[in-house]
Amino acid sequence: MRAPDKSSIADKMIDTTVVAPVKLVGAVVDETAGLLKESGELKTGQGMVTGVIALTLGILCLLGVAAFHFPEYLTTPQLRKQYSVDLLRHVLFWSLIAAGGMVYSTGVVFFAWRALRFQNAVWHAFVVVAAGLHLAAVMDCLVINRL
Repeated sequence: MRAPDKSSIADKMIDTTVVAPVKLVGAVVDETAGLLKESGELKTGQGMVTGVIALTLGILCLLGVAAFHFPEYLTTPQLRKQYSVDLLRHVLFWSLIAAGGMVYSTGVVFFAWRALRFQNAVWHAFVVVAAGLHLAAVMDCLVINRL
């Protein structure tokens, strides 16, 4: 009886450890493609294109902030050596301030649009979101940065 070749056993182990995540990712991509096809073609003028872009950017921003605040869990040690934490804190702070300013500015459009039903409520929603962004920037700078 012949002993099994060690290299073939190692190849099989590598194949099973690599193939399982690849199959999982492929299944998720196929499911997402199916959902996008069910909802129809993305046409301009209906808000679907900007909605998909905004949702994608929002998810990426949340993941980026989570990776920044929990680097020991969500990044590798090699990656942590590549960036300056102080620089990223400044970029995060000023990005939140700029985003809040843009939301305030967008809210002015609804404030001036008197014919729109519930325009005052929509304007106040923009003000609350912008104030929340500015609060997040200040909390990150003054509280979380000091922990």
